[in-house]
Amino acid sequence: MDQIEKLLDQTDEDFRSVTRRKFCKNVVIDGAVTVYYERAREQQIEFKTDIQMPVRTEKLNEFEFATVVMNLLDNAVRSAARVEEEKDRLVQIKIKPVKSQILLEVSNTFVENSYKISKVTGLPLSERGTEHGFGMKSIKAYADKYHGLFQYSVEDGKFCVRLITEV
Repeated sequence: MDQIEKLLDQTDEDFRSVTRRKFCKNVVIDGAVTVYYERAREQQIEFKTDIQMPVRTEKLNEFEFATVVMNLLDNAVRSAARVEEEKDRLVQIKIKPVKSQILLEVSNTFVENSYKISKVTGLPLSERGTEHGFGMKSIKAYADKYHGLFQYSVEDGKFCVRLITEV
């Protein structure tokens, strides 16, 4: 909970300091993506978006979903920033409705062999602090809570996380 509060406090500061961009019609998700778009730009990271987020959803808690989006984008920007060649730094986010569900996909370039997988949870560990991996655990918990599908993989030199959940 302390980590989540810290992330929300930092994000609140970030929201106040960035120029709002228009990535989608959903204000909450749009604001979250704007913050990380600016962070990526500051670190010379190409930031690609393909967002078709509904303005309103019946079953989706926007704020919980936005927390997942922010967590994934934070991880992606931090990881891509460590790539030595600026031309190879990339973060991509895709949000698309699929029937009665929504697909969230975040991928990023990364330094090869720079991530570790927890032997206990099977999830990637954080390179910060004590290698806790709380962010990925919270995303997995979100998927479990809403009967969603959560997976991660390495594809074409990119780390990719996918989440499918009901809207």
